[in-house]
Amino acid sequence: MKRCLISGITGFAASHLAEALLSTGRWEVYGTKRARSNNENIAHIEGIKDIYVCDITDSYSVAEVVKKVQPDAIFHLAAQSFVPLSWKAPLMTFDTNVGGTINILEAAREMEVMPRVLVTSSSQVYGNAPLPFSLDTVPDPVNPYDVSKLAQELVAKSYFKSYGLPVVITRAFNITGPRRQEFMAESSFAKQIVRCERGLQNEISVGNMDSTRDYVDVRDVARAYMGAVEEGEAGKTYILASGVER
Repeated sequence: MKRCLISGITGFAASHLAEALLSTGRWEVYGTKRARSNNENIAHIEGIKDIYVCDITDSYSVAEVVKKVQPDAIFHLAAQSFVPLSWKAPLMTFDTNVGGTINILEAAREMEVMPRVLVTSSSQVYGNAPLPFSLDTVPDPVNPYDVSKLAQELVAKSYFKSYGLPVVITRAFNITGPRRQEFMAESSFAKQIVRCERGLQNEISVGNMDSTRDYVDVRDVARAYMGAVEEGEAGKTYILASGVER
């Protein structure tokens, strides 16, 4: 059985990934979490070997966890992923998304046998690029979050080119499904509909109704993350999308 480490294991997509990995019977699952993170998303999951309190911006802590686990694969999902916050805290966003990724990659390349590393990027890197998006589309990031995810990709590719680290990158579009945070658009709409049905509010507050999104189910994304690590080609980028605007 192989060992894997999921950074940010208590997160939305990471919790589904842990379930998917354990369901195969092929992986021992370890994870990292921040000290202030709660276990709500993973409390029901049985079989996780261990979870380490680790700030991915702390290179020493990251290296120590990787040494302890000795993973065959690292699924790097820990991130600052809320776009509005990136405007308020751009440096923190870069420290987490770029610096944290560098710490993961450095720890991985120091291992005697380098593990496969999944770096989970985002469709946000496309920014204002013209539709339709593809791997040939030149990214045109708009906000600090977008830029941090593109920088994350470039750093990951540099480790593949320079050190031969077997890195695989995924660009997921709008991930949704069970355990999606309630402040996200579709979760907020669902919550408000329930509140209207219960007579607690009279109208639904929305944002820009002219925008379109490509939604992908988090359980499909979890399987795609596994597939990228188990079957993907090192150094390549894979788009995770439905191909349908909603």
